[in-house]
Amino acid sequence: MNRLTMLFPLLALSLSVGCYNDSDSFIEASAKFSCVRLDECDRSAFEDRYNGDMSACRIDYEDKLEDVYDFIGGVCEYVPEEGKKCISTQRAYKRDCSSTADNAINNDCDKVVDCF
Repeated sequence: MNRLTMLFPLLALSLSVGCYNDSDSFIEASAKFSCVRLDECDRSAFEDRYNGDMSACRIDYEDKLEDVYDFIGGVCEYVPEEGKKCISTQRAYKRDCSSTADNAINNDCDKVVDCF
């Protein structure tokens, strides 16, 4: 899995949420599943970047997503229904490293924000 594939869901999901009615919940859940998947699918990158520390990974992903949200917040709005769908897909594929999983995550997470 290449880095762009790992980062696209982060950027697209930049506003995704847990119960996922707000962007903060989405960011937390998305970071969690992104880190689990990174550990599962690209262990060497996970070790290199985070020394195997899941908490460090989650904090880093949350910070990146929050930065994206802050950047686009004035022109885009988080869509809770899409956030729920995205997190559900991320959860389902958290240990699947296939291109099918990449595509499913990308497809279900690309509408998490609605830009006007």
